[in-house]
Amino acid sequence: MEPDNVDGYANDSGFPLKAADQLAYNAWFANEALKRGLSVALKNDVEQIPQLLPYFDFAVNEECWEHKECTTAQNGAYGYDQFVKAGKAVFQVEYNLATSAFCAKSNAQNFNSLKKKYELDAYRVPCRGV
Repeated sequence: MEPDNVDGYANDSGFPLKAADQLAYNAWFANEALKRGLSVALKNDVEQIPQLLPYFDFAVNEECWEHKECTTAQNGAYGYDQFVKAGKAVFQVEYNLATSAFCAKSNAQNFNSLKKKYELDAYRVPCRGV
């Protein structure tokens, strides 16, 4: 499973959500998926990766290199590198950056990264082998 937009507290949702509310919901959601024998991915809520890491099996990300949130070293507190360090996969895509701007870094982090178009058509350039 890949629940999307699980960072409502960081956006204008129209509700007075706090980070603690989101953390509780995301952990609950992951636990419910796991109870049903489903693997569950964290997509978004990158700032709470340290707390959510135990609940999620892998991560899915869009544009973390462009937004400088792929690695803990980029901001000092969170990053998808924490998933890899825990033995969990990271599936990542960039739309705007050239492969030369992110593939070597993705490969070094052991991320599974692609270059795609926003249209999400068949076009793709995988970083493995680049």
